[in-house]
Amino acid sequence: MKQARVSVIKDNIKKSTPIPEIRNDCDIGQWVDAEMMRKGHTIDPKGRVDLPEYNIDNKTRKKGSKADHTVGSMTIPDIIDTPNFEDSGFYPKVQNQNQITWDPIFKEVVDVKIVDMAIPDIQNRLKAAYENLRAQVIEGNRAKTITSSCGWARLDGYNHNNSYRYRITDTAMKQILTISAMRDSLKLFNFE
Repeated sequence: MKQARVSVIKDNIKKSTPIPEIRNDCDIGQWVDAEMMRKGHTIDPKGRVDLPEYNIDNKTRKKGSKADHTVGSMTIPDIIDTPNFEDSGFYPKVQNQNQITWDPIFKEVVDVKIVDMAIPDIQNRLKAAYENLRAQVIEGNRAKTITSSCGWARLDGYNHNNSYRYRITDTAMKQILTISAMRDSLKLFNFE
């Protein structure tokens, strides 16, 4: 089923917005959620996505980071019991993302973009990565880091001994951004 695409969030975080003093990088994500609530948006910190009214998840990133992109986490039993990617807790978080990049030196937001990831080419690769990672978990792999055979995602078990974070590799995210941007370009020329 085709989902409605959100390309703009009214009163989103803006470029050049100063960021507060932080203790660690995850504080920025909490600040973004608080700022969005201050601007009148509904934030659901325990829900499937942060901005349920738009079906979008907020994601923050330090400028220049090459780290994998964290999507969300699931317990090992839940991963094993969830064969369909579409039923996983990760799936709603990889449909549309409000990606906010911040600069730790100048202490400000340097980029804000909504990334449409609900494109079949992207979804097929993320699904294949999930299925491969799940198969490795079922086979008994409990390494701290498990990488999918396609290289698009990893399960990161450093957070807790009974759960994994699903993380999109930085290389894959660059491809996602390109595919998403190409789709927008193709629409301009009516090639889609």
